[in-house]
Amino acid sequence: MLWTLVATIVFGVIAGFQLNWWRFGWIWTAIVLLVVIGVFMGLLGAEVYGEARKVAGLPYRSKGKLFPPEPPKSDEDLFAILEKSNPVLLTIIGYGGYAIIARLMLAKPF
Repeated sequence: MLWTLVATIVFGVIAGFQLNWWRFGWIWTAIVLLVVIGVFMGLLGAEVYGEARKVAGLPYRSKGKLFPPEPPKSDEDLFAILEKSNPVLLTIIGYGGYAIIARLMLAKPF
């Protein structure tokens, strides 16, 4: 995910300068939408999936700090944590937001 985000930002900025799109509202709307997507996905997914990584015995982050793996817990514990998440909502936010950004880039409505 990180490399896709970096590529989106880098190539978007390059394209913005190549064709002088910074004076149009659609590019600023797309940038704001990208930030909103990141914030919502972080708020809705980071805590649950960080805890799931911890229970699965993988390196995990907590409050921005990276922690080494701990011994894995039972599958039941992992499933209980994953039931707290809403992957459909995260999918809609992620793919839906990118679809809107792509539409803004193609149509350049304003």
